[in-house]
Amino acid sequence: MKIKILPVLAFVLLAPAAAWAQTAWTGAPGAAVIDEQSVGIYQADVGSLNYNASGSTATIVARYNLTDTTGFGTPGWTTMELGAYDPSPNSQVMIKVFRVNPLGSISMIGACGSVDSAFIAKRQCPLMAAINFNDGNVYSVEVSISRSTTAVSPIFTGARLF
Repeated sequence: MKIKILPVLAFVLLAPAAAWAQTAWTGAPGAAVIDEQSVGIYQADVGSLNYNASGSTATIVARYNLTDTTGFGTPGWTTMELGAYDPSPNSQVMIKVFRVNPLGSISMIGACGSVDSAFIAKRQCPLMAAINFNDGNVYSVEVSISRSTTAVSPIFTGARLF
């Protein structure tokens, strides 16, 4: 009788541990790797990535290596979240998630763009495909900040996958 109870008891005790395994991946602005084309036009710190005083309207591009924070290889993330300040139709902040398969083929599996707002806002968007590190895939998150006039100053404040 006790032998039949053990599997049920093990499941009940391990269920809370499995819930903890669904941790999110986060990308802080100051931790990004900035693309060479953006040198001289950006300013980064712990809480923001934005244009510096150079007066450029070229696009700022930054990237993150997406890592499995669960340790299981299939984190179960379905949503990406963008934190940004986008004060005008003349500016845009966007994040994209890319999958690189073992043969080197690249596919975008998610994109999330900012919406015009007078405040820093968070926007959630669905991922278009499951993330699976166990298949040998490599993932990256790309951030782009753009503006068509120096009268606006869009700011990237962070990204999260959960």
